[in-house]
Amino acid sequence: MRFKDAFLEAFPKILPNWSNLRTFGQSRVVALTVLVPFMGTLILFNQQVVDFLLISPSLVAHWLGAPEHGALEASRSFTMNRLVITYFGLVALGAASFLFTMLCPPEVKRNENALAHIEAERPLITSARTSLMVTRIAGDYLSKHGEEEATGRNWLNELAYPFHLQRFFEEVILQISKRSIEGDDADIYSANGNIYVEKVARILHAQRRAERGLWMTFHAEAENFNTDLLALIYDAQDHSRPTVRAIISMLYAIGFLILFYPTVVTLLLIVRRALFP
Repeated sequence: MRFKDAFLEAFPKILPNWSNLRTFGQSRVVALTVLVPFMGTLILFNQQVVDFLLISPSLVAHWLGAPEHGALEASRSFTMNRLVITYFGLVALGAASFLFTMLCPPEVKRNENALAHIEAERPLITSARTSLMVTRIAGDYLSKHGEEEATGRNWLNELAYPFHLQRFFEEVILQISKRSIEGDDADIYSANGNIYVEKVARILHAQRRAERGLWMTFHAEAENFNTDLLALIYDAQDHSRPTVRAIISMLYAIGFLILFYPTVVTLLLIVRRALFP
């Protein structure tokens, strides 16, 4: 249990958010690797390409200590091995890029951070859009941490909606509620007299006719908090789908490690032959 608790505590700090993955996912060079699984065999294993990329037989013979009469064959084998390794590395990067393109939230795909999202969306905000944003952020919160609404494993919900985001949401809801809610409407106060954030979120998300006065008043006051609402939406999307983010991160890591492998091997061969000719 100690190892599991330590892992669950450290994993959120290691797992990249969508905005971190965006560096690779939005790169045009990396995005072209999506074509490798379909065109790689036609390009990388084309005889003319292999001949063009053929490493000098004399160098390969020197690195591997092969006899001179077998230098050409050794060079072809050496080159083909590297092309195969390159192919699998590019396939891993292509798969990661494809998943990023298909599954990355549009808010993150369009904007590199919350500030860029706020600057792009704030001029477009209207009263109607503010109401929709309130409903959306309440739904995001409840789907991960609502006592009645949350489903799935707790640790996955924590990854998808971490503690700092919970605190941010609760503080925004409290600030708006204090300015818009009076009395004991809809029984939203806890036993100690504090506003029960989850009950407020449930009212905002459900928008029942019987509670119309409360959520309409809340929506009106929320127009003064549009920056916070936009930031909440972006951050919630940035942390969404932790399982998919983990898969994409592993594919990127595997792809770059595989591509880096031939360089390391070649460097070690050169160093070995230089030190032990």
